Amino acid sequence: MCEALAKIGKNIERAGLPKQLSPLVIGVTGTGRCAQGSLEVLEQIPHVKVPPKQLKAFLADPVN
Repeated sequence: MCEALAKIGKNIERAGLPKQLSPLVIGVTGTGRCAQGSLEVLEQIPHVKVPPKQLKAFLADPVN
């Protein structure tokens, strides 16, 4: 799985996400095993961490 995620990450870095999927917002809540596993997977692909209070402003900025 890690190899597949690394390959996906490289593709995203090279070509970005398809316009239909952009911006892709993924919310992870909690601190348990499920949340930690989700964060571990997300660390394998390019992403930007945005605090919930800043999400609206982040999405409004076309330079993201």
